[in-house]
Amino acid sequence: MTLDSKERVGLPPVARRALGAATGGVAVRAAARGAVLVLRADGDGNGAGAPLVVDGRGRVPLPVWWRRACVGGACAVATRTGVGAGETALVVVAPTGVLDGLADVLVGERR
Repeated sequence: MTLDSKERVGLPPVARRALGAATGGVAVRAAARGAVLVLRADGDGNGAGAPLVVDGRGRVPLPVWWRRACVGGACAVATRTGVGAGETALVVVAPTGVLDGLADVLVGERR
């Protein structure tokens, strides 16, 4: 995935559904850990994290610091949708280099 001209990332359909934004805009909460941005449905509007809005086309505006981390505009999205009762679906947005490094560690190619 890449950033559009207004530096937003378009979420894939499965990520939109996980956040409750399949048919229109929705408020979400964003929390960061390093260059990884985690989005979750806002629920009651009192959750932790910075408020963001997924627009009707499934695009999310990204914080300036995160855009700088996304060198070349390439990023990846991972979605946790198979959640049980009382659990929250999560969408993780990260620069591809971050996920490449994590994958290398997981398969033992880098330590």
